[in-house]
Amino acid sequence: MLKKVLFVFICALIISTFPAKAQEIFGKWKCIAHYKISAEGKKIDIWQAHLKSSPCAAFTIYDFKQDGRALRILKDCEESYTRMQHKLWKNWRFRIVENQLLTFVSNHIGEMIYTLRFQGDKMIWTSADETLIFQRL
Repeated sequence: MLKKVLFVFICALIISTFPAKAQEIFGKWKCIAHYKISAEGKKIDIWQAHLKSSPCAAFTIYDFKQDGRALRILKDCEESYTRMQHKLWKNWRFRIVENQLLTFVSNHIGEMIYTLRFQGDKMIWTSADETLIFQRL
């Protein structure tokens, strides 16, 4: 009996000392990869191409809010790029249904559906032709 009580006490102590951080989308992230699958089935690294044309994107912070909005915090970007990104993200919304991430930009684009999963400090969005990988800050 004493062993069981001691075991429970030690487990409770460990859990309270090192609480598990819930894996959820809310909070601040940075994008570290973005791949598209071409019509021929080839994986294309569009993140590296984007960084060549807009190096400041490497320092962009995505702050996913519980109300379904995402703030995009841009640092050291050209004013024209900043304006364009704010315009694109102004109406961007998301919602989560089980392990699905549904994003909505506008009626013109419609809703995008991704499978959402977490791996350590990484958040991975996957659709039929696209993968985005974020790292928690």
